[in-house]
Amino acid sequence: MLERMAPEVLGVTYWFTPPPDTKSVTVRFIGHRLEVTGPPESRDRFVHDEIVETVTPGSGPVAVTARVSDVNTGEWAVTAELLARPGSATRSLSGGVNGVRVHRAAWSWRRWRLVAAPEAPVQTCLAPLVRAPGLLVTGAWGILALVGVAVALVSQLLVISAVHVHLHRVLAVSVPAVAGGIVGAKAWFMVLHRRDCRREGWCIQGLVTGVTAVAVTLLAVTGTDAGVFLDVTAPGLMFGLAVGRIGCLFAGCCVGRPSASRWALWSSDRRLGFRRVPTQLLESALAATVGAGALAAVVEVGPSRGGLFLAALGAYTVVRQALLRLREELRVSVLAGPVAAVGAVGAVVAGIVLAATS
Repeated sequence: MLERMAPEVLGVTYWFTPPPDTKSVTVRFIGHRLEVTGPPESRDRFVHDEIVETVTPGSGPVAVTARVSDVNTGEWAVTAELLARPGSATRSLSGGVNGVRVHRAAWSWRRWRLVAAPEAPVQTCLAPLVRAPGLLVTGAWGILALVGVAVALVSQLLVISAVHVHLHRVLAVSVPAVAGGIVGAKAWFMVLHRRDCRREGWCIQGLVTGVTAVAVTLLAVTGTDAGVFLDVTAPGLMFGLAVGRIGCLFAGCCVGRPSASRWALWSSDRRLGFRRVPTQLLESALAATVGAGALAAVVEVGPSRGGLFLAALGAYTVVRQALLRLREELRVSVLAGPVAAVGAVGAVVAGIVLAATS
């Protein structure tokens, strides 16, 4: 039953240094199962092609992780070669004296780079357990997201203590608000990707919307000053987002475009690994900077009827729209960016007005 519900796949990674004047290549994986008893079946052998549509000159080593399904479980011997063009009847780039070598990939965290691994047999495993270079264990994003939630809640309590405001039942509001943010993040992602029925991702806009909606509703029910609550929450919310974005880097999501710049960072999207614009770290630094500014403001001048929260959220959103243009994944809607930017600028202006008149 388990095999039917979650069949095992064969996951293996090879890397190569892109040959000059080659814009698109195919890595062909060839494998056969070891210790086959009886006549071999079709599922005991495979030929699997992974196409790299765009190779950026000067971007350094490229790693390709294949997840081969519809194979029998067990140990496999796998080799790989590089083809000049997609398809089977193509010229191999791996052979000959001047051929491009394709290496089995391993990852060095100390040097933050690919290294060659021995050509050892590969064991099939469940698809979520396939490891790609540069990524942490399965669930790394969830772990760092929980750390981010803890950082946000602790920061909120410390700010409340520092500014000497009296808010009752803070955790009774904050914890359900976090739950609402989780639901909002998943729902927002599913709505954005409803055409291709994707469900595996999360969306920051949905998180912030869910947190704010649930918090404001509970605050109204309990008769607590919503403006003060949101202002003292703003630094923690930004610090939590900063931690969560680091999780994106180690989980292979929200990746940047390929780049040969000296500021580019080698990272993987779970299938292709090469030097990219470090969009996750840039957004983490943005959230931390906005959080530090919000913290300084709330400690120095105190809460401002929600103006600080609006200004911080608006500033974060405005800059984030620029960072989204550096991502590899294209935006679903052409109008989403400009509309979000205009709304964010409006939030900044409204926040400044509230702060000035409080």
